[in-house]
Amino acid sequence: MLDGMSVELAEKVHLLFMANYIDYSDYEFRDENQVEGYCWCYRDLFELKTKESQEIVNSQLIEFLDEWRQDAPSLYRKAKDDICYWITDEWYSFETPMQKEIESAYQAALKKKDDMDIALALSPFARKTAELVNSGAYEAAAGSCYVLFRCLAKTCKEHEDWFSGFTGYGDTYTKLAIFTESIVELYCHLRQKPDLSKRMADEMDINLEVFNLETDFFGDLHCNSRFTDMLCDAQAQYGDYSELDECPMWGMWVKEGGVEITQRGNR
Repeated sequence: MLDGMSVELAEKVHLLFMANYIDYSDYEFRDENQVEGYCWCYRDLFELKTKESQEIVNSQLIEFLDEWRQDAPSLYRKAKDDICYWITDEWYSFETPMQKEIESAYQAALKKKDDMDIALALSPFARKTAELVNSGAYEAAAGSCYVLFRCLAKTCKEHEDWFSGFTGYGDTYTKLAIFTESIVELYCHLRQKPDLSKRMADEMDINLEVFNLETDFFGDLHCNSRFTDMLCDAQAQYGDYSELDECPMWGMWVKEGGVEITQRGNR
């Protein structure tokens, strides 16, 4: 049942299995260490992204199912049906027409080893992503945000000091930190759109959770309101993202950062 999955699909399946059948479960396994072992290997799946780590968590999931088949048949049937559905479901691709362009611009800027060059290179794509949102191209807009987040996460891993303010490191916000926060607000603005389908919203949440488990870019998504808002619709969000231009970091970037940097780059 689990054979043949890509690592990317396995991450989604195990994320959903963890959320629905392990977290907060009151089932008592025969081996009290079984869940702890799965949790350790679960983390390895996202951090290592290898076939070996995938095979290990797959085998542990099968052990859960084997025990439930004998001791909790109704739980077994429900879990098996859910897993089959997750594996065979047609997931949103979240492809964006800007992916190659973003990655190319980012790689060129990264060679200069300067945070301002990174901000300058990525800034135009933030505006283009906002245009996708305005046009109703939500899947492509979400995909653009994920590509931008991956570029920023990679940069932060190598140059955490460039993200002063965003990471809590340092007392002031760097230009790159302001830009990063503006993309977070853009994503929150997209996530609360009233005509965003529930299915797409749910899959956006899954993609974001997977990304964060891989990178830890947002820390604990559920304990910081500015990041928790990325997983919520308008009614549940702490902030108001209905008017993007009125969002503080997006407004700061456009009025004080992005325009200034873009003008500098055009000289």
